[in-house]
Amino acid sequence: MNTLASLDSKINNPQQLMTGLSTIRGTCPIVTTNGCFDVLHVGHLSLLAYAANLSPYTIVLLNSDRSIKHLKGPTRPINACDQRAYMLAALTFVWRVIVFDELEPTRLLSEIKPDFHVKSDDYKTKNIPEAALLKRIGGKMRFAPRLEPWSTTKILHQLAKNLPTSN
Repeated sequence: MNTLASLDSKINNPQQLMTGLSTIRGTCPIVTTNGCFDVLHVGHLSLLAYAANLSPYTIVLLNSDRSIKHLKGPTRPINACDQRAYMLAALTFVWRVIVFDELEPTRLLSEIKPDFHVKSDDYKTKNIPEAALLKRIGGKMRFAPRLEPWSTTKILHQLAKNLPTSN
């Protein structure tokens, strides 16, 4: 019988992740991506599929609830961190999930030292803190094509527009 507990091995703390990485480093590229993944949608799946095409060792660095509240405001996240982690761990595209509490994943990236870090191509024109770090550690940024109009914020706005108002 499949249970959520069967996914626990894919949700790691930093020490577990580093142990796992030591056994596979050098056999295939290590790929990371990061985000909130609050309301999982097809845009997220497209990003993760792109990352998995670079390597079967795709690690999702997942924002904690606290960091999302700081980034997105007091009404977010919609889904709690453990729920988001299990949803991501259930995907075949994802090798490991690790939660981080900071606003940016740079500390974890400096420990993991990925070969590639994937972001949506709408970040190409933005100042990405990860880019400078990756350059220093020998990794490369890769940008996945973004599927319009998918974003959690847009989905939530659409839901709010469709909800009846109370009198």
